Amino acid sequence: MPRSFRVLAVLCLAGITPALPAAAQRVITFDEAIRLGLDQSPDLRDARLGDEAASLNVASARADVLPLPFVSASVTPSQRYGLAFDQTTGQLTSQTSESVNLGLNATVDLFDGFRDRRLLDQARLQRQAATFSLERTRQQVVFDVASRFLQVLLDGEIVRIREENLEAQRQLLDQIDALVEEGVRARADLFSQQAAVAQAELALLQAQQAVDLATTQLVEVLQLDPFGDYVFAAPPVDPARLEEEPVSLDALLRAAYDRRPDLRAQEQQIEAARAGVGVARSGRLPTVSLSGGIGTGYSSLQQQLVSGGETIFLPVTTASGEPILVDGQPFSFPSQTDPVLETTPIFNQFADNRGGSIGLSISIPIFDRFQTRRQVQQAEIEVRRAEIQEDRLRQRIATEVRQAVIDYRNAAKQLDVTEAQVAAAEAAVQAEQDRFELGAGTLVALEQARARLVEAEAARAQATYELLFRRALIDLAQGTLDPAFDLFE
Repeated sequence: MPRSFRVLAVLCLAGITPALPAAAQRVITFDEAIRLGLDQSPDLRDARLGDEAASLNVASARADVLPLPFVSASVTPSQRYGLAFDQTTGQLTSQTSESVNLGLNATVDLFDGFRDRRLLDQARLQRQAATFSLERTRQQVVFDVASRFLQVLLDGEIVRIREENLEAQRQLLDQIDALVEEGVRARADLFSQQAAVAQAELALLQAQQAVDLATTQLVEVLQLDPFGDYVFAAPPVDPARLEEEPVSLDALLRAAYDRRPDLRAQEQQIEAARAGVGVARSGRLPTVSLSGGIGTGYSSLQQQLVSGGETIFLPVTTASGEPILVDGQPFSFPSQTDPVLETTPIFNQFADNRGGSIGLSISIPIFDRFQTRRQVQQAEIEVRRAEIQEDRLRQRIATEVRQAVIDYRNAAKQLDVTEAQVAAAEAAVQAEQDRFELGAGTLVALEQARARLVEAEAARAQATYELLFRRALIDLAQGTLDPAFDLFE
């Protein structure tokens, strides 16, 4: 992790804009981090898909309610192979035939026991629940990004404090080294100060490692390229943000019950479950549907007459071939020749074979092996489960709001205390430094005073960011955290 990152956030808080190195780095502000979190969060993308799916369910349920027919068309070509009886010869012959059947059918549900209407109501309630869940997920993502961003800034501030302490320890080491050379201080003081410098270097290294870890976690939350080089910067904190605001637990709790999107979502889920009970009860009512269809077909076996048979007279003769005479005339009898047939043209068959149907169907449930009763009971169980979830959620909201208020008040008090600690520690260090330079103080006392100052400054930084964090947590707990909120102003 570049050292420029470890100090840039702190310098930005102080209103200083340092020059960036020539290496390609991406500077990410707080506003951009929030935007990236909202764009890249897997949880938020999944919630968006859930909201989109719920919207599609509403559209589907609305289409079922509209008095529109369900229309289907069918085309059924077939070819048949096998033996067929020839009526002319009275024999079985091998025959191949082709046929095509066309059909168009429509069905309209005139009454379904209000099932489709209740399904539409349920789908709309579930869509509203999904929308509220999406909003809550968005608030949670904003809070997660803000808390990670604050952690990066806090660890950067700790690095700055450790660096200043290390520089002060090194300066004191040079001063003690000069005094030892002059014979004013014992060499043991030099060794002690060298150990103090080494301890300060270790503390700085640990602080830098904390920055690296916090940065890695923020990169993960923002779904950034892990191979990228990022610098996180923030504007100076508005002093007004560090002033304690009056908060009322009762007012915040009422606001949370009114505004929390997840509670609103659960309320919609309860209503959707109640609509499910109505859906199940619709199975007890009769259903009425109207259906109709038209169709036609073609068969290669269907034939039409081209020309009829002709009547001819066949002479009657004896076995020897002599004609038989009747009244002196040759006797003959009439005979009919076979008619000429051909396959009826396909379009003629489609016109001749047209047909249609229309029907009204009424279905009255009499005994369904108690399936409807069990479905109603199961739907009522789902309602009770949803109500239990609401009670549990309300209790958790009350706990979250109460804890957020307590933590915010404590954070405000801690900031006041740490401000006083830093002022007292600075005065103590200056007094011990003056005594040490006059030879009246000891190095141990000076080191102890400096250590208390470092810890006091770290505690003040912790309290500063803790106050900002707890303020945002109150907004999250009462459901008013705006994705466009400014954490620092």
